[in-house]
Amino acid sequence: MSGPAADAREEPVAVERLRREFDDAFAEPWEDARRPQIRYLGVRCGQRWLAIDVSQLLTFHSRGEVVPLPTSLPQLLGLSSVEGKLYPCYSLAELLSLEARRAHWLLLCREAPVALAVEEVVGLFLVDAESEADLDEAAADSSPDSPRRRKPAKEARGGSPITGRIQYEGQEFSVLSISAVLEDLRELIGEERT
Repeated sequence: MSGPAADAREEPVAVERLRREFDDAFAEPWEDARRPQIRYLGVRCGQRWLAIDVSQLLTFHSRGEVVPLPTSLPQLLGLSSVEGKLYPCYSLAELLSLEARRAHWLLLCREAPVALAVEEVVGLFLVDAESEADLDEAAADSSPDSPRRRKPAKEARGGSPITGRIQYEGQEFSVLSISAVLEDLRELIGEERT
């Protein structure tokens, strides 16, 4: 059987498989102690493919209801309840100044009680730490889909929360620092209060 009905039945299985792989990533030993490796969660925001080190996340969930809040911040989607806890939910695409589309997933940050909404979770992958290519600041700023420079905090670290690029199964992913995104968010919220 194929079509939307079959896809709807297969989606919970795929979600559960991704969650299990994510959780197992913390329990599995390194495959080769001589070659450090990093586990990434691949996501999509707009036309941008992003890789996030799983150590920066608590977990991810399919997006449930997000209750809008009265705010002038377009990045703040509202509040979401995940596993009985309330989280402010922000659009990662909006925070990165990318074209925002309907987000279907929430990434829960380890560093702060924040949920970041993304369009698609594409999977987990393991990459040699040496294979991450550092971004030249000029190349990052000249890229047509690069996040626009907006904040002094970004400029202090080179203008972008994107720290490198990796290739995985023929697809290029931009490595995203969740710490840098949260730093920008703190600054944005501080500006909103003044």
